[in-house]
Amino acid sequence: MTTSASRNPTRGRPPSLRLKSRSYGGSAEASAKAEAGFTLTEVVVVMLALVVIAGVIAPRFSDFVPSLRTSKAAQELMAILNKARTEAALTGRRFRVSLRQGDSEALRPSYYLAYEPDPLNEPAWFRPMPGDWGRPVSLPEGVAFESLDGAAEDPERSGEFYVEFAADGTATEATIVLANERGRRVTLKVEGTNGRVRLEDEERP
Repeated sequence: MTTSASRNPTRGRPPSLRLKSRSYGGSAEASAKAEAGFTLTEVVVVMLALVVIAGVIAPRFSDFVPSLRTSKAAQELMAILNKARTEAALTGRRFRVSLRQGDSEALRPSYYLAYEPDPLNEPAWFRPMPGDWGRPVSLPEGVAFESLDGAAEDPERSGEFYVEFAADGTATEATIVLANERGRRVTLKVEGTNGRVRLEDEERP
């Protein structure tokens, strides 16, 4: 004898769910636009925006690089001035930072550290300090000594000036101004009573 359950095998089971897909006109249009890419008008607008941004940034960047060179040159010169001050106090000898203004492309402005090796037997005779400190350091291209107020002129070396540091802590009172072609200036001041070196950063006019 056949029962009703055997005749209908799906009876008693949960009905299966069938999802019907629906298409929307808005989604189709968005998909078509995505496949089409940018229009010519959109590309032109983006290009014009990039040109405007580049026009604003480029002049500032061209001013930034020479300004950075000037600041870095001043900091390096300050380091060698402080080195001379420290060595004079530690060794009991006089030290000088010699400054050359330069007068051509081949002879650019530079500086180096010199010292008095034998103050008893050969006083006032200075020679470059051994090692890297005694090697001339040229200022970066476009940077020069605008003024060397107070720096003493070396009678034995034409076109050379110096700032001297003594063992008692005193120094040649001087004001050294570094400037670039765009008018950016950085000033180094050496105090005569204690040899202290100060850096004054001046903005471009």
